[in-house]
Amino acid sequence: MEIQEIKTRLSIEAVLNRYNLKPDKHQKICCPFHSEKTPSLVIYPKTNTWYCFGCGVTGDSIQFIEMYEKCTKHEALLKAQSFINMPPVPNPRPKPEKPELPQEPQMPEERTAILAKIFESFKNGLNHPVSVKPKEYLRGRNLNPELLELGYNSGQFHHRGGLSEADKQACINVGLLIPYTGSVPNGSGTTYTAFAKDCIIFPLKDKARNIVSLYGRSITNNDKSKHYYLKDRQGLYPSYPNPNTTKLILTEAIIDTATLLQIPEIAREYEILSCYGTNGLTEELKAAIKELQRLEEIIFFFDGDKAGKDAIKKYQDELLHQFPGVKLTAVETPEDEDVNSLLQGHNPEILLHLIENRTPLFLLTENLFEPLERESQSEPVSNKKESTPEPAKTTGKLNTRNPEYITYTTDELQIIILGGINLQQLDRLRITVKISRTSTGDPLHSIRHTLDLYHSDYLEKFIGKACEQLEISTSMLKRVIAELTEQIEAYRLSKIESLKEQKPQARQLSEQRYKRAINYLKAPKLMERTNSDIGRTGMIGEENNPPFNVPGILHQGSGEQPLHIISL
Repeated sequence: MEIQEIKTRLSIEAVLNRYNLKPDKHQKICCPFHSEKTPSLVIYPKTNTWYCFGCGVTGDSIQFIEMYEKCTKHEALLKAQSFINMPPVPNPRPKPEKPELPQEPQMPEERTAILAKIFESFKNGLNHPVSVKPKEYLRGRNLNPELLELGYNSGQFHHRGGLSEADKQACINVGLLIPYTGSVPNGSGTTYTAFAKDCIIFPLKDKARNIVSLYGRSITNNDKSKHYYLKDRQGLYPSYPNPNTTKLILTEAIIDTATLLQIPEIAREYEILSCYGTNGLTEELKAAIKELQRLEEIIFFFDGDKAGKDAIKKYQDELLHQFPGVKLTAVETPEDEDVNSLLQGHNPEILLHLIENRTPLFLLTENLFEPLERESQSEPVSNKKESTPEPAKTTGKLNTRNPEYITYTTDELQIIILGGINLQQLDRLRITVKISRTSTGDPLHSIRHTLDLYHSDYLEKFIGKACEQLEISTSMLKRVIAELTEQIEAYRLSKIESLKEQKPQARQLSEQRYKRAINYLKAPKLMERTNSDIGRTGMIGEENNPPFNVPGILHQGSGEQPLHIISL
């Protein structure tokens, strides 16, 4: 029996039935290929395929057997053939057959046309004044809709009267609308479930930059899937790369790619493409990379969890064979962080810093994926302490005469802090420094950088990079920065104390002013003089009814034009 004949005769429902896997009313089952409680594997009976929105695995009936049985493709074909020749397993509760709705074949031009039209309505939906929640979600994610091509689907686009019957049928064909054939029809006799309701929508594009698919990220916190792709997914995000690309960043998720696209320093120097999860380096994506004739480097910027690290290791082996002349590197994402979460908790400079300090993948096999225990096993800690000499203490002094240009100088180094020190955020100590060697005067023996002295991991990497640039020992620079940190902390606390609001001190009249006030009060025509003096201050009133009738003057200032302080 030919493979095509097996695929034609063996439906995906029949395969699931053999394994006692029953889809729910939404054609979903819990994915047997990864651990989950909420169903995320969707069955598409019309195309006889399936796709898991949780782990990104997809295929047909034969591929399902191959993965479920953990066997070879040949063995899966034999198993599939046996399913065809075997009598079907009886279903104790047969479901009534649902009438198939007619679906017209769709041309690629029709698909891109309807997707472009609907996505435009999603963009308008995001810009609408009532779309408060999606804007709050984007703000929380540090995603700027003015810099990115985004939309929002409230699930009502087919209720606004803007869809003709032809457009509605086109939406059904591409999966934007899913007809519901139950017993609760709307006025026209049919109701629909909208694709990716309550989701931020991202467009996926083909080589001609036409929208050929959509991705939706849910903004609600529920137990359902948070990631939605149109059926028969195709296209790349944000689009196909520039043919002249030399450096390409691959991220694990579309939101991560969108995060990097907002940072001009990164977007100018690197082309950025999104994988669709840890199993989402698709054939279309690899084919697009293969067309980049000038490509020199592929940079993985995946999540800092185990799944992200395992995916990098898997793709390393795969791409080394496909692109032998291309350098493979990876960004060391902090543990349990991802690109977008880093931007939520830090300034954008941290992403640029991590990319600039990326590591070749052949080095990461030791540093990123295996625990570093060799140093501790090679020698007891007590022996190390005995053999390591205590470095000499430096004699640096912090000069804060110009708060915007603070200097710290030792015998070997000069550190200039540009822009001053933030007195507001005590949980971080972020400074911009220029470090130079005082002995050589060589401009190559200097380095400029923005760093947080309280972020030990990045500080450690910076020290290593700076020592290489300055050609000095690591222990010396570590001690200089440690002492600089202590002096900055002391300076910052003293400045905060000095800026605290002081209680106003009680003011008392001098003897001379007291006598002048008494003389003023005892002199004749007190009220006339008082009203005249008040008039000299600029206050206007009637001549016969002066503006104030005051009981007394408490204080008169000194000077040629004294100011009267009056108790009313």
